[in-house]
Amino acid sequence: MCLKLFPACEKTQDLRSAGIHNNTIQVPYTINFVDESGSVSSCDGVLIEKRFVLIARMAYNIEQQKILNFFLTYRYKAVSKKIKKVHTLRTFMLEYIALVELDSDVDYNNWLYPTCLYTSELNPKSGLMNYDGKPIKITEDSNCYDPYSKELSPDRVCVEGNCGSSNLVVEVGRKPQLFGFIYCYNNAKYRTLYKVSSFLDTIENIVWPKNGK
Repeated sequence: MCLKLFPACEKTQDLRSAGIHNNTIQVPYTINFVDESGSVSSCDGVLIEKRFVLIARMAYNIEQQKILNFFLTYRYKAVSKKIKKVHTLRTFMLEYIALVELDSDVDYNNWLYPTCLYTSELNPKSGLMNYDGKPIKITEDSNCYDPYSKELSPDRVCVEGNCGSSNLVVEVGRKPQLFGFIYCYNNAKYRTLYKVSSFLDTIENIVWPKNGK
């Protein structure tokens, strides 16, 4: 497991310090996909490198769609790109987490810059929040057991708290870091969170391959 901080996150500290997102907890962008019929679908996502966006969405596999345009938007600002490839990290029933590779680099600025990822295998004892700034608390695994299983796999934790407007959960410490993803399809008190740390090796091999290709 890779435990280092990702390079894009570190190299843009000056942008984060001056960025207009600093009055919020995290930097999720609204991702709009426009298919060949003109239909628009949206989800939350974070930029982790100039050509890579990490997205999470329920029941929507963009690999199965013919996407013509890809927009990263924040408030009234937007950047349009074409998609080169979609790397699926997880897909199961309602859950879909993917790394979208763009066909060209975006230009970093004070509203568009990479998000830091939580790289430790240890769960934070506190400091988890959703995008609206509401606390998310790690609770006993048993609160999230389903009828068919009496345990959670190591890549998941059970949390208590409202989803708010985003399914992204961050750890707020020295700098906000994306900790994982929850799904907001009901009003349940407890929810399963999928930790981003379980995808780090795959992400690193795609975004920063050792051979540089």
